[in-house]
Amino acid sequence: MNYKLLFPTYRARQSWVLKMLDSVARTTEIRRMINLGCGEGDIDRQLRERSGHLVACDLNEGDVTHGRVLNADVGVEYAVADAQMLPFEDASFDVACCLEVIEHVADPRACLRELARIVRAGGQVVLTCPSARFPITYDPVNWTLSRLGTHVSVGAFGYGHSWLVQEAALVEWAGAAGLRLVDRARLTKALAGAVEAYWPGLVQRFVKANAGNRRSAASSAAGPARRRHFPSIRPSHDQPPFLGFADAVIAVDEWLFASSEAAVSLGFLFERAARQS
Repeated sequence: MNYKLLFPTYRARQSWVLKMLDSVARTTEIRRMINLGCGEGDIDRQLRERSGHLVACDLNEGDVTHGRVLNADVGVEYAVADAQMLPFEDASFDVACCLEVIEHVADPRACLRELARIVRAGGQVVLTCPSARFPITYDPVNWTLSRLGTHVSVGAFGYGHSWLVQEAALVEWAGAAGLRLVDRARLTKALAGAVEAYWPGLVQRFVKANAGNRRSAASSAAGPARRRHFPSIRPSHDQPPFLGFADAVIAVDEWLFASSEAAVSLGFLFERAARQS
């Protein structure tokens, strides 16, 4: 089952992404879509339902292999590709999704330029990423350390994150790449953050197959692979029980902290500007 849906932060991100895609589909046909940084393919089934053809790519070969098997029955085209140098033609997609990826690339501006390049004029880019302005309840340790200009690799800086995204900076970088901001969202606030403080990232280190979100399990940049004492877990497309709990946390969280600018994640909908002659 897709156990990630039990985490309010993940479920809220997924719901927002699908809502944005549904809004796009009401005004334009999504013939070709790409999911850049597809990971293990756990959202690709829903993306395929909203597009005529879906290409899903990631730098991690093991994740791509799992996604290909997981979604073999819905016709997703999978590929191994680098977000900073994509092997696709200019203007070859109507919509590009880049979900929790940009914080992992060495050059985020290059990633945005590639997204803008492969999307047609008037096409959309849906992007989510972890926010540098996260609530103190989510990670009090790094919330404090960030005031001193440092961090440790837990909480908001777990999951292989070496940096977090400043909202204004990302909008500026996207604009320079030719992407116009259409909509944005601050996804999950202090309550959802408190529910997930530290423990999901720590559990992931033991049971997620690609816990560091690296190119491979034994990436040379990360050193030798760590010996596992627990079996690894990869998600399927089945929904887990108790989803009502995650939905309730999301609803109460938004009601209590609707006006707060501190959020665990950020969501952006961009439109590709017309090509310059």
